[in-house]
Amino acid sequence: MGLNKEKHLNINGISCLEAEVLKVAWKKGKVTVRVTHEEIIKKEIEIRDSKFTPYTTILSIMTGLTSKGLLKQDSREKSYFYSATVSSKELTSGIIRSVANKLLDNTHKKLICSFLEDSNNITIEGIRKILADMESLKK
Repeated sequence: MGLNKEKHLNINGISCLEAEVLKVAWKKGKVTVRVTHEEIIKKEIEIRDSKFTPYTTILSIMTGLTSKGLLKQDSREKSYFYSATVSSKELTSGIIRSVANKLLDNTHKKLICSFLEDSNNITIEGIRKILADMESLKK
């Protein structure tokens, strides 16, 4: 999963259901549509959702994620297996970069200011800690 892959992806955003499917793929590695559907149904039962996502919807979502380049389909075995082509971090970065390019003219300062304006929980001390953590990662 290389960082240069996200340049080739047309990542504008993903739906909540697409995100749930990707979470299953990241957690389990290789998955079938059936396994993914079962995992999503389990989650829906936990939150006591009265409507359950049909198997065919999961199949459609996984096919769409494959065409977007976010899942890879392996058909060498009897069942189709799917695996993520990008990590959660790579996808998040790609989506944020796409939004910044479209709305903020790729200005990182505007992007950071926009995030900070929307957050009531971030303090100056919190920002300093984030910057210190970033510096230690560079070393």
